[in-house]
Order: sequence, then C-alpha cells, then structure tokens
Amino acid sequence: MSAEAFCEWEDEEAETLRLVALVAALKRVEAPVHVSLLTPMRVAPHLDVAYVSARVHGTATVCVFGDWFVCSFGLVSAADVERAARTLVEALSVVFPPRS
Repeated sequence: MSAEAFCEWEDEEAETLRLVALVAALKRVEAPVHVSLLTPMRVAPHLDVAYVSARVHGTATVCVFGDWFVCSFGLVSAADVERAARTLVEALSVVFPPRS
C-alpha cells in the first residue's frame, strides 16, 4: 500500500469515527431521528439523517470535511458532537409552511 493510499484510508477511518460519534450524540438528544451510516467504497462516508414526527419530516445528508460536519444547512464544528447533534436536530425539526 502506498503512503498516499494509506493516508486516504486513514482519513476515511477518521471521518467514519467522527460520524459514529455524531450518531451516538443524536441518540442522546432523544428526538424522532432515524440515522443510516453509509460507507460505500471510493466515496466519503456519510450519514443520512431523517427527523420524522406528525408535523415535520426533514432529511439531510451529513459528511465530514476536516473538523466540520457538512450538510445542506451549512457547517457545524465537529469539535463538540453533542452541540452538533442538537444543532442538526433543531434544523431538521423546523416546520416549513406548505408550498403553494
């Protein structure tokens, strides 16, 4: 294995570990959240997160870029996974008015 390939693998492993920590933090938030961790070959590991309640159904795909969790809502620091989990749940739980 080349040094470049090893570094690439090492980064994917670190990203996966950060996402696993986020999954654990999301479970502690006690919100109606369903999470799928996906680690396809040759693609960055990512989470599919769905917030499902009687009033709201929000979804987001979350990946890791350096020290940040990245999703359609923006960047959230990965330094504090508990805060990142709360921020993600808050963003997903927003009730949007119906489209006309």
